[in-house]
Amino acid sequence: MKETNEFVMAIDTSNYTTSIAIVDYNQNIIKDERKTLRVKQGERGLRQSHALFQHLENLPLLIENALFDIDNKNIKAIAVSDRPRPAEGSYMPVFKAGLTIGSVIASSLSIPLFKFSH
Repeated sequence: MKETNEFVMAIDTSNYTTSIAIVDYNQNIIKDERKTLRVKQGERGLRQSHALFQHLENLPLLIENALFDIDNKNIKAIAVSDRPRPAEGSYMPVFKAGLTIGSVIASSLSIPLFKFSH
């Protein structure tokens, strides 16, 4: 395998964990940053609006940690989960957090954004 300094940043905000990964072109996970969303004791889950808010709170620090020691110029693409299923009309608000941040990073670095279903 050829060693590479080119990476893909992957972003997932699909459910109860905010996740950022940096992966090289040999499919090695270089960084894996995650934060579980808070659910109040006694509650059975989170409303989409509360989960979306927590993802938006978590993303800046997770991205900062994931990019520590990595030159932004070496990020060559962004991969992001943008919907629950690969079906027309498949939508949940929590995916918007990752999709929006991923789109901004891709646009800022002039690199491609690849969208995937969960």
